[in-house]
Amino acid sequence: MLIRRYFGGVHHAHYNMAANIQIEPEPQASALRNDKDSKHPASLSDNGIHWDANFPLQRRPLHRSSSGKPLKGRGSLKETGSTKPHVSLHQHAALPSQELLVYAGVIAFLFVYIHQHINQLSKEKAFNLKYLSDGWSLFGQRKKDVSHDQWTAFVVTMTRPSVVLSYIAYITLGQLVLLAPQFRKVFMLLFSTLWIYLGLGIKVLGVLLLHSFIVYIVSQSRRQMLVWATVLLAISSVLVDPIITIQERYLGNTQDGTVCILISSLRLLCFGLEFCRKSKAEKPSTGYNLFDLLLFNFYLPVFPYGPLVSYDTFLAQINVEVKPLSGKELKMICIEIIRCVIWAALTEGITHFLYFGAMTNHYKTLTTLDAKDLSFLALYHLFFFQLSTFVPYSFSRIIALFDRIDVPQPPICILSIHFFRDMWRYFDRGLNAMLTKYIYIPLGGSQHGPLRQSLAALVCFLFVAFWHGGGQIYFTWALLNWIGVQVEVAALAFSRYFGPLQKLQKSMSPAMLRRFYAACAVPNYLFLAVSNLVFVIGPSKTRYFVYSMIFKDWPWNILGITVAFYCCMQVVNEVERRVGKKLLLSKKYL
Repeated sequence: MLIRRYFGGVHHAHYNMAANIQIEPEPQASALRNDKDSKHPASLSDNGIHWDANFPLQRRPLHRSSSGKPLKGRGSLKETGSTKPHVSLHQHAALPSQELLVYAGVIAFLFVYIHQHINQLSKEKAFNLKYLSDGWSLFGQRKKDVSHDQWTAFVVTMTRPSVVLSYIAYITLGQLVLLAPQFRKVFMLLFSTLWIYLGLGIKVLGVLLLHSFIVYIVSQSRRQMLVWATVLLAISSVLVDPIITIQERYLGNTQDGTVCILISSLRLLCFGLEFCRKSKAEKPSTGYNLFDLLLFNFYLPVFPYGPLVSYDTFLAQINVEVKPLSGKELKMICIEIIRCVIWAALTEGITHFLYFGAMTNHYKTLTTLDAKDLSFLALYHLFFFQLSTFVPYSFSRIIALFDRIDVPQPPICILSIHFFRDMWRYFDRGLNAMLTKYIYIPLGGSQHGPLRQSLAALVCFLFVAFWHGGGQIYFTWALLNWIGVQVEVAALAFSRYFGPLQKLQKSMSPAMLRRFYAACAVPNYLFLAVSNLVFVIGPSKTRYFVYSMIFKDWPWNILGITVAFYCCMQVVNEVERRVGKKLLLSKKYL
């Protein structure tokens, strides 16, 4: 899911979401863990996950009869002779090599052509554009597009010598302190606190400490609603008047304080709710004191840029006895570093050659562009947004790996995300896991009917919109995402139970069925792109983009977009068929 925030004096965004909902092979009866006292769905083995179609990371139990056999209907599979479900067969059925070459050729040609076309437009329009500044000499003294707030903030911060030296010192001292492991967590907290004090100031640090103390005290009541009320008030303190006015008198008009309080609020929420959950069974004895809360809240590797880590996951990893890094671990970290550097260089290079952000923010230039130009700009906005989120997350993950903390993976490539449910699973995985665990499941999830399921998802989207800052942009974006998820749920149910469609499917070969479903999914793919564009450039510009792309060169431009998206979907499906979606999601490739 997306997270718009401020850091280093400019907008800083971090998003998040995504994963293909597939029906996996049915697990054995022994794989099902019954938990009558739990309100949460029974867990299934890894080879038997039944994803809830309405929201990320929710596992749906199979409905079984008293004899243990699965019942027909929602949440179960009919017995078949095949070990693979029909959905997977049509999505990953083999296609002729010549056809696949056509799809891949179209995509390769478009990428080269779009890059060249935007580069030419950038040269022609550069003298009119604002948001251009002097770039790196490494790129030939070219101007740089600084309209991308998130990436500009990251580059400005990470190129400061003091910041670079602080991270080097953290890694080096962190390895040395392993010689006295009893001081490891103390070192982490002290170094992180000092980093915040020197980088953000005593006032911001004071507010963060105050919020931490308040949430810790409220958590002792073991009432989740009080924790929610406290955290929502903390979020409102930087978003809602007149509370924001009161706080600005103390902090000043600092955007750094805003982003830190917003990010901290999610970590405090995770700690407080987890404390209440554990306390229902027995009073937590270790890992739930004030020291642990501050360590979790201020943990340096993920404090300014990294993804959200749930408290129970962090606690389980931080308390593991560690030894100096092995050769295998160093090799893995080196691979992560190489990948991060490659994508960082590519992302920074884009800002020096393709001024799509500056053109979008210059009204006179924008109105001179035709439908094709706007289509290319829209695509690169989405592509660049994913890259500018991937690199900070990847950097944070590298620093955390030196501490043996495995934080959520960076977002998957946005062009491989065809469904809203995927966007909410694998773009910002940490945020998605938090929403599912603390909002979606407690509100009923998929266990209390479709209406309550839909409302639970809506509350999640509204919370994310409010946390991003509220306003038209974020609530519009959240509403579009909720509508998209509901449409996908309805379409999935329609494809399963509509008789004529079932007959049509049976009459098709697996390859033809793959083409059919890909063609049917293209409108949803386009709608997803539009909803993400709302977040990146705002509703008004998105309306102008969409109207121009459809009607300025009707029908050829929109027809070309549809064909391109279809080819992209088939290429991604083929990659999944050959290497598996698990590898794609693991990000263990360059």
